[in-house]
Amino acid sequence: MSELPERGGELTFAAAPVTVLHTPGHTGGSVMFRFGGDDAALLATGDALLAGGPGRADAPGASPAALEASLRRVAATSPDDTRLLTGHGPTTTLSETGIR
Repeated sequence: MSELPERGGELTFAAAPVTVLHTPGHTGGSVMFRFGGDDAALLATGDALLAGGPGRADAPGASPAALEASLRRVAATSPDDTRLLTGHGPTTTLSETGIR
């Protein structure tokens, strides 16, 4: 089994690239997984980004400023129609979250 890249990077999953995005804020060690490369339209966000917008950032180790910066970085490198697999609730698209 491969280790996760410490500060983000690429893994191979079923012969397709999976990019690990370091996205602190919801927790200090939060990550998202982009399936298929930088222009891919599938992103597993966990609890950092939900259908209604950003996730919580009030637990120990969380940081609202870091979460905002992480989400801006993800939004800047992802197409509007990116499908989000969120930690809670329905799937959505990046444009529907309102973080742009």
